[in-house]
Amino acid sequence: MSKFDKKMSEFFDVEPTSNTGNSLTTSNPTDIIPHETLDVDFKNDYVKVRENMHELIQKGNDAIDDILSIARESEKARDFEVAANLLKSMLDANEQMINVHKKVRDIANYKQSLETSDQPTTTIKNALFVGSTTELTKIVKELNEKDIIEGK
Repeated sequence: MSKFDKKMSEFFDVEPTSNTGNSLTTSNPTDIIPHETLDVDFKNDYVKVRENMHELIQKGNDAIDDILSIARESEKARDFEVAANLLKSMLDANEQMINVHKKVRDIANYKQSLETSDQPTTTIKNALFVGSTTELTKIVKELNEKDIIEGK
């Protein structure tokens, strides 16, 4: 244990930890928590977020009604500005609700694709052929003939 570690453990009044090497290890929550628990937590959190957003949107709609009636009665520009800002906030909240649904659907689709795929898919972004154009033409002809023979 270095002097620094010893002084820090004394300063914070904690037991010193043993470090193996200089690398820091991070724990992945999925290594500790079973997948079933994560799924249940995810569903519970989604339901809670959805309920909160619905409640906030409903309160926002009520506030819009109130602020618009106040703005009509006072006919002040500032009251209409506040109403416009509240309307913009409500539009943003509704958009966030749709984004939550989209993210949940994306997560579900990703999870389903992981469960159904046997092998990981590989995406080739950049391919480089090293050779002459005659060699490339020969390879393309062979592939075309192979496809014709196989009936593709």
